Amino acid sequence: MNRPKPGNRPSVGQPIAKPPLSGRPPGSGKPNRPDWGSRPGVGHRPGGGNNINIGNSVDVNFNRNVNWSVDSKHWGGRPWWGAGSYYPWHGGHWGYGYHHRPYYYPAGRAVAWGLVGWGLGNLIFDCGYSNYYNPYPAQTVVVYNDSGKSSDFNYSEPVTVAAEQAVEQRSDMSQEESDSFATKASDAFEDARVAFKKKDYLTALKKTDEAISYDPGDTVQHEFRALCLFALQRYADAASVLNSVLSSSPGWGWETMIDQYESSATYESQLRALEEYAKKSPKAADAQFLLGYHYMTEGHLKEASAAFEKCVQLQPRDQVAQQLLQLTKNSTTGDTDDSELPADSTKEYNPPPLDSIHGKWTAKTPTGTIVLTISDDDKFVWNFDDGKKPFKMEGNASMDDGLLVLSDEESQIVAAIEMKGDSTLNFIIAGGAEGDPGVNFKKS
Repeated sequence: MNRPKPGNRPSVGQPIAKPPLSGRPPGSGKPNRPDWGSRPGVGHRPGGGNNINIGNSVDVNFNRNVNWSVDSKHWGGRPWWGAGSYYPWHGGHWGYGYHHRPYYYPAGRAVAWGLVGWGLGNLIFDCGYSNYYNPYPAQTVVVYNDSGKSSDFNYSEPVTVAAEQAVEQRSDMSQEESDSFATKASDAFEDARVAFKKKDYLTALKKTDEAISYDPGDTVQHEFRALCLFALQRYADAASVLNSVLSSSPGWGWETMIDQYESSATYESQLRALEEYAKKSPKAADAQFLLGYHYMTEGHLKEASAAFEKCVQLQPRDQVAQQLLQLTKNSTTGDTDDSELPADSTKEYNPPPLDSIHGKWTAKTPTGTIVLTISDDDKFVWNFDDGKKPFKMEGNASMDDGLLVLSDEESQIVAAIEMKGDSTLNFIIAGGAEGDPGVNFKKS
């Protein structure tokens, strides 16, 4: 399907021009199952710092992440950035952030892409840097393993975290059982999409739940589930699912979204229903969150920003909405005048040299304790203990153009660092929301 011109995208409060509809790809219509045991090759970014080599099958947005992980344990299944190779109809994700200038770094340096978790998966939560809270009613979906029903898939956690937990419960599953589950998931999801285009949204939701029960690690299916809930006007439920999804994945682009509908007129009527609900329920944070998501998908960043701003006012604990608010404010289609940037974005940045931070550093976070050790040979070890599931990452530390890069073979964390006094190291992961205080490490 050709992407509608900006003037033909849904205008807030205005009719949506109907885009041309395309047919299904030739063949059975069922997606081919790629070998997800193979990860993209790991190379080096010119100028220092590791990055991955990606092909056409990997969403290009992933390559723009400064922070990234291709370690499957951080995704619990298929990551969002590989959706295009699995679903021929998938047209990509949000394309914002080219001119996003992160907090606490010199103006003119675009070193971030969207939310930090979009490149790291649940690594951002496992390492102790961030914690997650879903402010909307938690949704659950039954998930199956080799012995029958297992625990529910719970959207009170980021999708990547819940997916990892579900996958761990299938550790003893044979390859034959795994293939059977994958086939059942693929068949159910295709049935869900067919039902959705026929406007049979209850069946679409039921079939999507069935697909997720067999393949909980597919973010595409979870985002489609939210679309079914949106079509059914179950807005709080849709917001709950999307909040969990968007904590570690960008939303669908316009082409991907509109390809789910038999006509854009149907989508328009559903969007107008949401707008009307939001007007009649001015204190409904879930409605504003959902509006912000759809406006971003349509390309209306100002309207999306206004919706996310209302959402944050109504629900201050919505961390995802806070970051999306900053992303929509700072994303442009061209160069941004420095006068429009927040004052802190042009603050002078003075990172210490790497050899001055050799040693052991400890930080207390709301969820546990982080111990970062950087040895004299520039090796690092990051340990996080929350009293439940200890986490460890180790590899090489380097400075890349003023940013601290911590990398192992399959992950990379990049941060702006500064000394506060003689014994406090402030660590802010690149790409976080404006005003992110980061983590303060004390020299041990």
